[in-house]
Amino acid sequence: MQSKSGHAFMKEVLRREDAAYGGEMSATTSSGVLLLRQRDDPLAPRPADHELHGKAALGAREGADAALPASGEINRRVADPAGAIRRVRASYEASGLRVDETDGVGIEFDRWRFNLRMSNTEPLVRLNVESRADAQLMQAKTEEVLAVLDREAPGPT
Repeated sequence: MQSKSGHAFMKEVLRREDAAYGGEMSATTSSGVLLLRQRDDPLAPRPADHELHGKAALGAREGADAALPASGEINRRVADPAGAIRRVRASYEASGLRVDETDGVGIEFDRWRFNLRMSNTEPLVRLNVESRADAQLMQAKTEEVLAVLDREAPGPT
């Protein structure tokens, strides 16, 4: 299940979906078990359980890095965040396979995708780019989207 970025949005979806675990590209994670159980619940996970889960997650992350190379979250200060998002969307929407507006704009292509959103807490836009097992494509597309993002909107004529 997908939600807007941010701890509060993720917790809301975890509760609504009765999910056991959730995470973001920013490495924020949350366990539905911890959210829904009382502190004194004997079945609640112990710190050692989290350590084991973390080690397993590291191994899974290495495999995910090769399968889905990702730019990581790239932050940019722009004068008009909403306008910058509209400009990037206009540049890519027609060639995309799918557009998602869950949080900012996400556009998916055959071999790569990106999400561009306004920060919930700072005057920034945040970009994430991923590809399917092609780190060079991810890097090239990251630079391409940043170039569109960094262009200033045309002024009034």
